[in-house]
Amino acid sequence: MGSSEDQPDTVFVTELWISAAAHQESLQLPSVREAITEAMPLLTGKMDGFQYDVTGSPLRE
Repeated sequence: MGSSEDQPDTVFVTELWISAAAHQESLQLPSVREAITEAMPLLTGKMDGFQYDVTGSPLRE
């Protein structure tokens, strides 16, 4: 998660997935679906996203 001085009321969340298919598979898990259902009422404003390649991350081997 992160924040921005330009948008102090916005929380930025980054997810790192091995592949788009792995992300789609995760969305089918009951525990993930339950977490999303629980979180949705807390979310307001614009929900947006984009994809990019991560380079130099300690999360990538």
